[in-house]
Amino acid sequence: MFQLADDSNRQILLYLYRGEVLVASQFGQPLGQALILETEAQDVFELKSIAVVAWRQGQGIGGTLMKEVVRYCRMQKAKSLRVSTSIADANAIRFYLRHGFRASQIVRDAFTVENGYPKYTEDSRIPLNDAIEFELVLTTLAA
Repeated sequence: MFQLADDSNRQILLYLYRGEVLVASQFGQPLGQALILETEAQDVFELKSIAVVAWRQGQGIGGTLMKEVVRYCRMQKAKSLRVSTSIADANAIRFYLRHGFRASQIVRDAFTVENGYPKYTEDSRIPLNDAIEFELVLTTLAA
């Protein structure tokens, strides 16, 4: 399921066992996942991966997972949650904006062939190359 969120198996192996995984399931069948990492910055967490199986997308599972990610981070006393995605992934960008994230920076050449990523998106042949990073400032208020 991590391959739904990340095009690089090499990168998945680098973070797969380093964080906390939240799983959305129904009748014992996994429908979605989110992986959260603590960063080196104090009180900052990173949403490294979030995905929902294709046949259940658009049904609110991703939004529910995101709410649980935020709740988890608040329970850990995190001050902010960061996430990044390719500038070519309009759906992911819309998803993060809908959930209150704000753009914080552009990282040039984050998605390169050398890092295990394809040069272009599968469906539209748009170069993946740059990443857009987002941040959600967390308050001490209950989720």
